Amino acid sequence: MKNLKKLTLLHSNDLHGDFLAERIDNKLVGGVSMLSGYINKVREEEENVIYCIAGDMFRGSVIDAEYKGVSTIEIMNLLGPDVVTIGNHEVDYGLAHLLFIEKCANFPIINANFHIRTNNKRLFQPFYIAHIDGMKILFIGIITEDVLAQTKMDKVIGSFVDICEAAEEIGRICNTYNPIDIDFTIILTHIGFEEDKKLDIYKKLYYENEVFYYKQTKQYQKALVAADKQIEEELRLNEHALQGSHYRMKGEIYRAMGRKDLATDFLAKYILLEDSIRQSNEEQSISGFATLVNMERLNAEKKELVLQAQKKELHNKQLLIISLVTLLVFVFIFLYRENRLNKRLLHSEEELRKAKNAAETASQMKTLFIQSMSHEIRTPLNSIVGFSQILGDRYQDDPDTKVYASIIEENSNNLLRLITDVLELSDLDKTGKMPADIMTNINDCCKLSVDNIRKDVQEGVELHFQPAREEFIVKSNPERIMQVLVNLLHNAAKFTPSGDITLAYSIMKEGQRICFTITDTGSGIPLEKQEAVFSRFAKLDSYSQGTGLGLSICRGIADKLGGSLTLDSKYTKGCRFVFIIPYS
Repeated sequence: MKNLKKLTLLHSNDLHGDFLAERIDNKLVGGVSMLSGYINKVREEEENVIYCIAGDMFRGSVIDAEYKGVSTIEIMNLLGPDVVTIGNHEVDYGLAHLLFIEKCANFPIINANFHIRTNNKRLFQPFYIAHIDGMKILFIGIITEDVLAQTKMDKVIGSFVDICEAAEEIGRICNTYNPIDIDFTIILTHIGFEEDKKLDIYKKLYYENEVFYYKQTKQYQKALVAADKQIEEELRLNEHALQGSHYRMKGEIYRAMGRKDLATDFLAKYILLEDSIRQSNEEQSISGFATLVNMERLNAEKKELVLQAQKKELHNKQLLIISLVTLLVFVFIFLYRENRLNKRLLHSEEELRKAKNAAETASQMKTLFIQSMSHEIRTPLNSIVGFSQILGDRYQDDPDTKVYASIIEENSNNLLRLITDVLELSDLDKTGKMPADIMTNINDCCKLSVDNIRKDVQEGVELHFQPAREEFIVKSNPERIMQVLVNLLHNAAKFTPSGDITLAYSIMKEGQRICFTITDTGSGIPLEKQEAVFSRFAKLDSYSQGTGLGLSICRGIADKLGGSLTLDSKYTKGCRFVFIIPYS
């Protein structure tokens, strides 16, 4: 008991540059500070403490990525591990940077099989021997190709061993350093749990090498201990794995020691076990023969079932082929009909296009004809109006002549107004959105419109203008605004024998709009006919003067300005038109 010593081994891995603790269920978990506190606490309370890291110190946090592991290696220096091996993420920043980081480390970094492919030169010290309290502890670093393949790295680096060869590499290192009396051997690896289980199987190879080495060097007691460990490891892996070769091995060791009695006992056990195994194999052979006979019968039945299954499969394939052929026929018919329909549609589209072009051409010809005729008719009409005015002025003393001249002038003006309205409609039909970017004084537009129709107002009717502001200037189209206002005021003057005619406007802040209202106390429009008056050539009184185009033109101008023209159906004392346009 005097030679009994205590060894405490601390281990961590997969830090991934994550230095900060996380709060989980109101508790701080992880973090370098907590890890450092625990390591220091164990080092103070326990004796013979060794702290090792099994790889993947880098790559995972923003800080580590920013400084490419340099910050992480400084933190590791503060933790002060006794020995470290590399993991797969140690090579993420490149081979050259990894070798630079190694120079920054204040602790040994070991790996037995990490190498340059071109010359198989190792990049790190393969092992490290820790001396503590008179004990010698051998650390061996191992990584495999399978682990390195999981991450990005330089093409020139790799691992030249798989998991089996890694076990042999460990055995060679152990055999080399056995003469210096290693007390413990620790494999420090980042190969993963599944690979670690595989490596466990090859542990017996290490003990087998030990038996051979100690036997050759005549260290028989150590050879017997290694043989017992090999037997123990095989029984741990498989309780039925014990073979006669173990008895023969121990018998040969005792014979080399000169212990013939023990050698005889173990060799006898070897013979008995081999005979038992041979007898068991014979029984298994007999049983196997009977099994073969049964297997032949089963195989015949199996062949019959397979044949039936093949026939059924052939039948199903035939049905499938017939179904596919039928489907293809339907698809062909469908595609054929679809093609014919497409051709018909294309032909119809072509006919529609031709009809559209013809209609557009006819519309253009109509517009040109109207414009040409309007110009040709307007010139003589202007002459008739002018000469009728001259006749009226010259023959003022002749009542009959004056009346005739007045009738000619009035009807000429009506005809001239009709031509102007028709031309205006033609222009509206071919015009898109009207420009509305001219600086416009709304008050001036309203005053000029009122003054323009003042002569048409019947005797006894008062004409009013109610502005919303003393001055209101916006971007719009003053010419078109006045055209609508004059037309609406002219209609109000025509159908209002007494009372008032009021032009007003208000500012609608929602949507930046102006609302004009033209209100009169005239005869009004019946509710059922209020929408019809905006149609072309619509007249409530067929005997009244006018073309019936004025309101249609006004609504067209409102639409082209992005606004609207409607009748207020709630107003019953006459007629009220509501003209709304946007402004900027």
